[in-house]
Amino acid sequence: MVTTINDNMYSAEVMHDPYHYYGQIRDEDAVHWNELYETWVITRHDDLVWLTRNHEQFSNSVLAKDPRPPYPAINDSDAELYDFMKAANEQRFIQYDRPDHLEMRKVMHGYFTPKSM
Repeated sequence: MVTTINDNMYSAEVMHDPYHYYGQIRDEDAVHWNELYETWVITRHDDLVWLTRNHEQFSNSVLAKDPRPPYPAINDSDAELYDFMKAANEQRFIQYDRPDHLEMRKVMHGYFTPKSM
């Protein structure tokens, strides 16, 4: 049986049971193009490992540099705040690609050892 994957990742149904939703994607289309949000949904560990090791082909900063308007749409009165938050997110550690991400990770690594925790 072929089912259609609901691309609305933020629907009430998905929020109520995300494990079922992402499990379905993993089982039926592990590297899934989400038409609604125009983004890839990657659900298998091996695929994610490959992505993180091939930063020339995959960038964490894609969201920060996305030229499209916000989706879902926001009120015009919130546009300035949206632009501020988007610029702030560009500076977040998680948005960095190698080698910058790796250098920052080295600095932080010692604080997250079992002994430190």
